[in-house]
Amino acid sequence: MAQFVLEILDGDRAGEVLSLAEGTLRIGRKPGNDLVVADEKASGVHAEVAFEGGRYVLRDLGSTNGTMMDGRKVTEVVLGRGDTFTIGRIRLRFSAEGEPKDLSTQEIALGRIDAARLEAAKGQGRGRSASTMVLVLVLLVAAGGYLWFTLQGSGSGDDGSQTAAGPRAVLQVPSNRLDGEAAGCEQEAAWDLRVAGAGFTGGGTGHTGRRGFEAGRGGDGVDFAVAATSSEIKVLGGRSLTAAAHLRTSADARAAVRLTFWSSNEQAPFRFRTGTDLAASPEWQRREVIAAVPPGADRCRIEIVAVLPSESSRVQCDDVALLEAGAAVGIEQKIGESATVVGAGQSLAVRSMDTEAPVMLLSLRPADVAAELRGLAAADQLALSDIGAAIGVTADEFGARFEATGCSSLELDFPAENAGGLLVDGGAGFGGAEADSLGPCRRVLLGDRSTRCLIELPAALALTGKLGNGVYRITIPAAAFRLQFGFRQERQQARELLRTAEASADSGAPGGALDMLRELLRTVPHDAETAATVVARRGEWQQAAQERLRQLSIELEDAEFFDTRGGFQRVVAGVDRLLETYGANNVEDPQGIAALRARAEARLLQLDTQRQSDQQKRLQAMAAAFDAAQQAGLANLVRDYVTQRFGKQE
Repeated sequence: MAQFVLEILDGDRAGEVLSLAEGTLRIGRKPGNDLVVADEKASGVHAEVAFEGGRYVLRDLGSTNGTMMDGRKVTEVVLGRGDTFTIGRIRLRFSAEGEPKDLSTQEIALGRIDAARLEAAKGQGRGRSASTMVLVLVLLVAAGGYLWFTLQGSGSGDDGSQTAAGPRAVLQVPSNRLDGEAAGCEQEAAWDLRVAGAGFTGGGTGHTGRRGFEAGRGGDGVDFAVAATSSEIKVLGGRSLTAAAHLRTSADARAAVRLTFWSSNEQAPFRFRTGTDLAASPEWQRREVIAAVPPGADRCRIEIVAVLPSESSRVQCDDVALLEAGAAVGIEQKIGESATVVGAGQSLAVRSMDTEAPVMLLSLRPADVAAELRGLAAADQLALSDIGAAIGVTADEFGARFEATGCSSLELDFPAENAGGLLVDGGAGFGGAEADSLGPCRRVLLGDRSTRCLIELPAALALTGKLGNGVYRITIPAAAFRLQFGFRQERQQARELLRTAEASADSGAPGGALDMLRELLRTVPHDAETAATVVARRGEWQQAAQERLRQLSIELEDAEFFDTRGGFQRVVAGVDRLLETYGANNVEDPQGIAALRARAEARLLQLDTQRQSDQQKRLQAMAAAFDAAQQAGLANLVRDYVTQRFGKQE
């Protein structure tokens, strides 16, 4: 292979030639660069020339004034012999070692034959002169041909596109884990081009090679597309990977490259998706994401995402690579002995220590997004990284605090079974709620046993829920929240309240016991096992009250059948004792109990009225008998008693 060099054409180092090794040469104003250029227009670390896939690639490193070639700014381009580019105001030429330093100058020089030598040649005869002229013409043609071949041999313009000379060879990246078909985007077989949305198609203009993939709106107007490598790529947890692709966009389109990780173990259905942000690239641009394989994941694939706002929007993709490189660190933060926060980049989940129910939080994503991203979000294809958002997490013994930057609301995905038995607290204690209508609340308690989870918010907010496809999704209109999984203190408090309530019931005060259980469920229902015991005890004590009420109903029927005053009295007294023992707020049908007592009291009033009337009649008959016996004093005495006892006589 020829040895290639860079020749400095301007500045105080003009004329110097630097040999290029099979590595990377950094160029910039700072002393640490491999080539230091003393020009104030150059950035500290301006550009690099890197040997990749058997070719040298010029790459701008985000410089202020850009890297110029043929009067245009370039981001990344494969260098061909004779290419000249500018860093600041310093021109550099790429060529093979031993080639003429300036072919164009040489070509001109060849045309400038020394006049004296021509005159001397004339004196040596016509044959000598003719042969000399033929030699000069041959040299001129050869030099011109060599110059044309050198300048055209690269086969592309400064943006990497094909030229009239033909396509560039497919970019070969050393240590690329993708095979040639998948990496070069020359064949569709290695890709699933229609993962979601409008999809990509083959045959588009490539960055290198003959073709690449292209996405545009389909006839149905779908405004996004997702493609992915079709084969699963085996990876090891904790390893750092770099995924890169060359992307080009037009007409307001945006694109991103992502890594998706998951586990081959079906019992761990986590899927971690992280990548670059969705951005425009009017010229071919190499974009890369560096991420560590999350703990527990052993599979990955590369995804290319396109957002297509208009009918003319286009996204092109080519030259994809997956390397075991980078310095990313996976996310793994333990929450006491109950759970672990795991993830990669901007993608997080919470894994339970319970192998039978390993999922606590499946994933989280942005909720309120721009209109052009809603189609991507509705298809469950939107990631936090797509909008440039990030998520931070701080774990402690009992839970973890999550805080997102770059978005104002989040969607949390839990296993569907967590939607059963929801409890929400809007500020006055916990109460039941429907899965799809949580309402304003500060805390949401969901899950069961090992998957018990509490969502805590900074203020009472209106939350919404959606249940479907094995997932319960809660939308939070906030960028920060806390998840609590350990409830040791709450469990101790609940168990102490339960013991006190049981002692109260055993001592003959079930009403006080039921009041304690109500307070327990309102304030500390966090422990599923204790809550289940509370519900069982409450049912037992309320059933006892219901049984006593049933017995009183039978006694009332007996009293009405036999029409005995004592029976009605026992019913009234029994109802009073029931309410005193259990409390009106602890019986199932307080209105029914009140009606039962009213029936007994009404009959007692009737009996008392009848008895008084009979008594009054007997006393009046006695007074009349005394009158007949001419015992006026006794008759008046009886009449006075009747008046005092029953009121004025008519």
